[in-house]
Amino acid sequence: VPNYTDFNCGHMAVYYAANKLKATEIHMYGFDSIFDMNLRSVTDLYLFSDRSALNTHRLATNWRPIWEKMFKQFPDTKFILYHKHDQIKVNISDNVIIDTSRAKK
Repeated sequence: VPNYTDFNCGHMAVYYAANKLKATEIHMYGFDSIFDMNLRSVTDLYLFSDRSALNTHRLATNWRPIWEKMFKQFPDTKFILYHKHDQIKVNISDNVIIDTSRAKK
């Protein structure tokens, strides 16, 4: 990324687990911005975040490519994303699995 402020807290947590902890498997819950335009976060209850349509689009445009690169950077790490549907909005590599089994039916 051009600078570290382009990362969101999810990027930081997943990168830390893959890079520093050398995790071989990372389970990812609540990463809605990879699948939808929902960028709301529980953090918004504590810190102001501009969630206007234009800013949401800007953030999604910045954040999504980081995931593609991160998944490729750690090819020996298995990333398991849990979501209600499998229409992911980024290109994924073979080490990424989408699990919709926990979605409400």
